Amino acid sequence: MLLGAHLEDPKYRRHSRLKNQAFVQISRRRIYLGRYGSAESHREYQRLIAEMHAAPTLPPLGTEVSITELISAFDDWAETRYVKNGDQTSEVHNFRAALRPLFRLYGDLLATSSRRGS
Repeated sequence: MLLGAHLEDPKYRRHSRLKNQAFVQISRRRIYLGRYGSAESHREYQRLIAEMHAAPTLPPLGTEVSITELISAFDDWAETRYVKNGDQTSEVHNFRAALRPLFRLYGDLLATSSRRGS
């Protein structure tokens, strides 16, 4: 869901026109939380912030990253994103099955590598 370094948590905010509506803006996406000031909206805000912090972060620009490292970061993210009623959904297994050939064939290559023309 939310890749990148986290400098500070986005603010819990009240919508200016919809006075009773709370929202948070994450990665330029406005997410409505429910009635402003309610326990439900604060719980949802805390859940989203925790999810944001759990998301893998990208390495600094210029860092060499292998296909294996990218797959691993995606897998970590998918394990937290694809959860329903506290249990991991089958999507995680589907992603792993789909990425297995990529891992076997190209896992040791850098993500910036190209075998074209070699």
